[in-house]
Amino acid sequence: MDTLHQRLRGSKWLLWVGLALLLPALPVAAEDMPPDLFPPAAPQMADDAPVDTPPAPELPPAVPPADDGEPGEASPPHESSPVVPPPPMEAVPAPMEVIQPEDVTPCEPIVMRRRCNPCNRWDFTLEGALSLFDDPEGILGEPLPAGTTPFDWGLNELDEAFGGRVTVGYSVGRRYRVEGRFTWLGEWEGSSRQTAQFGTRPTPTAAVAVSPALTSTLTSETEMWGGELNVWRTIRADRCSQWDVGLGARYLRIDDTARATNWTGFPTADLLSEAENGFFCGQICGAYRRNMSSRFQVSFVGKVLLGGMSRDLSESDTRIVTGGPTANAVLEESDFAVGLEGEIGALWRISSRFGVTASYSILYVTEVARANEILDFSQGATGSVQLQDRTDSVVVHSFFFGFRVDL
Repeated sequence: MDTLHQRLRGSKWLLWVGLALLLPALPVAAEDMPPDLFPPAAPQMADDAPVDTPPAPELPPAVPPADDGEPGEASPPHESSPVVPPPPMEAVPAPMEVIQPEDVTPCEPIVMRRRCNPCNRWDFTLEGALSLFDDPEGILGEPLPAGTTPFDWGLNELDEAFGGRVTVGYSVGRRYRVEGRFTWLGEWEGSSRQTAQFGTRPTPTAAVAVSPALTSTLTSETEMWGGELNVWRTIRADRCSQWDVGLGARYLRIDDTARATNWTGFPTADLLSEAENGFFCGQICGAYRRNMSSRFQVSFVGKVLLGGMSRDLSESDTRIVTGGPTANAVLEESDFAVGLEGEIGALWRISSRFGVTASYSILYVTEVARANEILDFSQGATGSVQLQDRTDSVVVHSFFFGFRVDL
């Protein structure tokens, strides 16, 4: 028995050892296994299949702790604050070729912002004119004694005249401009019907002989036109103003006529006097332009005229002095003359190429012969009225209105 019991106890230990060796080899259900004991197997992939590499995790940037402590002391721990990325930079827009009128600054004209490469362009201005000329002065014949009534040229009030002006300009670059202009101010006329007397002298030192009371029509006519060529240079310019200076040449023509016709009590008498004044001169110019807005501009222009005045005088009379036949006289003279001109103008731009203009001009010229003043009644012994070189200064006021086109 003891031997069997001992054998059984040995068999019992062998059984336990065998179970310990067999348990790891037995199959175990998936739900009975611990979740982290065995990771799931990776799926099988083909040799040519693309491999997706997972992105690397973003690490927060290292922020060095601020040293807020005293020297020699450890800095306290700081919490990391998130880094705010800088805002994205905006792209700079490219310059535009076309500039709209509403984008122009308040005092910059549209035409100055228009691209020009090269900056050479034409401009044309066509204007109508309304002008006023000085009325004639003086009497017909020699001065009369008191108690008599002379024929008075001053009663011939000249009407306003209508004319026009054409200007063509060409800009060379941004500083120079060549300008040509033709102006016809028109013809002024005035007349009066008078009953009066006139005086004559046989010689300049003789006594005055007074005519009987006569009736006649006195007529005065004046015509004026001219042309000029100028070269302008811009010496200063900004968005709101521009200063220009210039040099040029100019020709002015002033033709004056005086008549005494339709006599009553003095049959077949007639008198005609003409004075042709030609003023060829150089001129110095200055201009200032101010842009009040993107469309409205005002300008001030001044000119000094220096040159020679040539005068061609002629006279024709019938039975005025001695009752003789028709007599004629001619005289040519010339002198140095001076002229001044000032003009204030305005330009309203409807578009970058088209505008409306308005201006006022005043012109003063010296050494001008008037037809009624050149008659000499102090040499009656010659049998006719003679000529004398007598000059005066004239003033012309003009108003212009028209349009301008820029090409």
